[in-house]
Amino acid sequence: MFDDAWRTMKFHFYDPKMHGYSWDGARSKYQPLVEFVADKYELMNIINEMIGEINASHTGAAVGPGARENAVTTSHLGVELQSDETAGRYRVSYVYEDGPCDKDWVKVKAGDYLIAIDGAPVLAGANYWKMLSSDRLNRRVLVTFNSKPSEDGAWKSRIDPITMAEYSQLRYERWVKDRRADVDRLSGGKIGYLHIPGDGSARRS
Repeated sequence: MFDDAWRTMKFHFYDPKMHGYSWDGARSKYQPLVEFVADKYELMNIINEMIGEINASHTGAAVGPGARENAVTTSHLGVELQSDETAGRYRVSYVYEDGPCDKDWVKVKAGDYLIAIDGAPVLAGANYWKMLSSDRLNRRVLVTFNSKPSEDGAWKSRIDPITMAEYSQLRYERWVKDRRADVDRLSGGKIGYLHIPGDGSARRS
């Protein structure tokens, strides 16, 4: 794969002089690293480091679709959490609109505490992300929230967590909403705000 990437750039790059960079030298520099890679993703990092030497925009290599079918991924609850060391718990600082916790039956709001995930207590500073990996037996997550940092009076809700790509989209939509509100406030409603997203697949128009 490394040699294929090197040949593709050598014979298909628009500038036969490779922006003045020695492409043979690039091969000699990066090829010895290939024997130490553990998977395709590390190999892509090496290839992209090599391609980056010629300093050309919109060039690079990536693993094809479906390559991560069996990979373990991490889900997201659709809330922002902050560690409250005094309380010994994670506190909800933001609930994303249209996210998995933005439902009537979840009843969570900023200021509430995350008590447990699937019955396992979540304490401040703990790595709760491993509880949200894709190798779980069930897709749905049983989350326990409370208005205070204790189990007394807590409530439980089952939610469908979202992917990190979906979480990124929610963050983007929040960012646009906040910028629009700032413009409206600072201009007294006289200026409109429109953000045109990039052409990446993670953005919707």
